Amino acid sequence: MLHHRRLCAEYFGAEMVAKRQMLEYIVHYRIANQNEHKTDMAKLSPSKPVKLSTRIHKEFQDLLIAGEFKPGEKLRVADLMEQTGTSITPVREALIQLVSENAVEMYSPRAFAIPALSLDRYQEIRVMRIALEGIATEAATPRLRPDEIERLQRLHDAFVSAEARKDGKSTLRNNREFHFLIYRAANMPLLLATIERLWAMMGPILNVFYEKMETDYIGAEEHLSILAAIRAGDGAKAAQAMQNDLRRGGASMEAYISRQTKMTEEANGK
Repeated sequence: MLHHRRLCAEYFGAEMVAKRQMLEYIVHYRIANQNEHKTDMAKLSPSKPVKLSTRIHKEFQDLLIAGEFKPGEKLRVADLMEQTGTSITPVREALIQLVSENAVEMYSPRAFAIPALSLDRYQEIRVMRIALEGIATEAATPRLRPDEIERLQRLHDAFVSAEARKDGKSTLRNNREFHFLIYRAANMPLLLATIERLWAMMGPILNVFYEKMETDYIGAEEHLSILAAIRAGDGAKAAQAMQNDLRRGGASMEAYISRQTKMTEEANGK
């Protein structure tokens, strides 16, 4: 199985308040970034109204990516209705879509939860991320503007500073923004949407992982390699550095998931 995955990789080369505030932040953040990367086609096409459930799905997905939920956390439709200020139908539709994307589990029409991430599922996600995020990085390299490259440097510096003071939430946030600034610049919407779905499945366990800071590898060295390659305009080298970052970070995550699985099994008497 692992051999097959390697072949695939080679082939593709007060909490409610905080979450409400995070929703507001994400909406403003996404609008700002959408304005930065408008395509010519978007300028020519008339804007279409966004379905409410689609907007809520995107906001929930961004919360998952941001690590605002933890594995096993229950999601009550009534609470989410209050947070979004909407009715039951768009909230349920958004959650059901997340269920179809393996980011959320449904226990009843009004009860959902964040699933735990098994080692097998994580390894599958990592194989896909290595391939797809490498593609996005190579495509983004010639498109990144000088001001965006400087923002990448600032995000990296903030990332290193947060790691040094063991601030898991800030480390996670700056790492995420570093990666997605690159991926958005690729201007490949379908690829970006797929990467976002993979990160939505990863976000909850990354929340716990970075909170505990249970790793000797955080990614500072590879981030610098990515930045150097982008500045040199070498897309292939930037992609390779990004993939190395995911491989090295993935080894730490595998070890963490294995430890957590063993502890759970021992607690359950298995």
